[in-house]
Amino acid sequence: MNQIGKQALLLFAFLLKISSWEAAIGDPIAKSTRSTDDDDHGIGGKWGIGRVKTTVQIYNNLGDGLNLSIHCKSKDDDLGFHEVKNNEFYEWSFHVNFAMTTLFFCTLSWRDSTGTFDMFKTNRDINRCVTLCTWRAKTDALHGYKQDDQENEDVFITWPPK
Repeated sequence: MNQIGKQALLLFAFLLKISSWEAAIGDPIAKSTRSTDDDDHGIGGKWGIGRVKTTVQIYNNLGDGLNLSIHCKSKDDDLGFHEVKNNEFYEWSFHVNFAMTTLFFCTLSWRDSTGTFDMFKTNRDINRCVTLCTWRAKTDALHGYKQDDQENEDVFITWPPK
């Protein structure tokens, strides 16, 4: 086998190994079923293979005893339907994929509106919420917060008209 063929074979084997690592760490984990033995820090830190887990939290801050229905998905995962009572939250954790294209979107419904929103989109969120993305559903809009500033929203998405 010539030198180029050997290099191509080596590259293919490396990519296959990375793909198997990503498959092992890429599945979202609901916090309610998460083991306390789970390791939040992988090989290589923030940008390496096995990066830290990102957690997305969606709080129901609608008030007046209103429930928030949540159904989240990614290209590969359906996290199911969840009914969240006022002042409670739903969360899940995952690793951003190697290609940096991770996207989770959720349909949020309450008495006055229903909308589908990108809750984690790598190109928007990778630097604003590396380990924690917080969203608060309020009657005026969906408010997003950086992980290091939980007081001032940096993303504001109004509810679509009913």
